[in-house]
Amino acid sequence: MNPGAVHLHRHLELFLRQNQVIGNLVCALANHGEDVHSSGSYSISDIDKNVADSLAYLQRFGITLPW
Repeated sequence: MNPGAVHLHRHLELFLRQNQVIGNLVCALANHGEDVHSSGSYSISDIDKNVADSLAYLQRFGITLPW
């Protein structure tokens, strides 16, 4: 297999697993009364929404990250 494709595959898998962690943390915060979700829906696989909700939540505490 192409070495570049192997590296991309590994890092994409890592990225997707990390999104699951972020999604679970967003959900856990919401379950503890924190206003994290930008809408009533939630999906562990929606990377863009999980990142946007996380960034918006952190900005309320003065924490900003580039995306």
